[in-house]
Amino acid sequence: MPRAFLLASAPLLCIGALAATTAAAAPRLGSDTRLPVPRYESISTPEAYGRRGPGKDHRIDWVYRARGLPVRIVEESGPWRRVKDPAGGEVWMHASRLSPTRTVYVADAAILRGAPRPQADVVAHLTQGVVATLSECVGGWRRVAIDDRASGWVAAEGLWAGDDCTLPR
Repeated sequence: MPRAFLLASAPLLCIGALAATTAAAAPRLGSDTRLPVPRYESISTPEAYGRRGPGKDHRIDWVYRARGLPVRIVEESGPWRRVKDPAGGEVWMHASRLSPTRTVYVADAAILRGAPRPQADVVAHLTQGVVATLSECVGGWRRVAIDDRASGWVAAEGLWAGDDCTLPR
């Protein structure tokens, strides 16, 4: 009898596996914004608190003083977002402190070039910690601007938040 059950349920297992694969391919949407999670945003204010939980009653673990710093939204709870920062820390931050503006963080020293290719003219040498606004992606290259000082192309491999080219509409 168990053998017949296994044989009869085998097609159901295949269908279940197919459904799980399809569900895994579809992006998860945030409960509050209905936007994909995870996704990248940036800190929009000169100072933002990173809390231990989603609410003002939770302890502040970190004070971010880096407007434009990219963060990865990994969870939503009402107006609160669980974010991961370039150093790997995860905290909760109020959505009012975030912007959909896409930025990247230079994780390793990088070269800013005039075109998206390794032989292009060097525009600038970027040190670790530089934050730049992301505007375009071509293959493994990211078009970025550092305030009004410089713009050009950087290889994505040296950037935190450069792996995803989803830009706000």
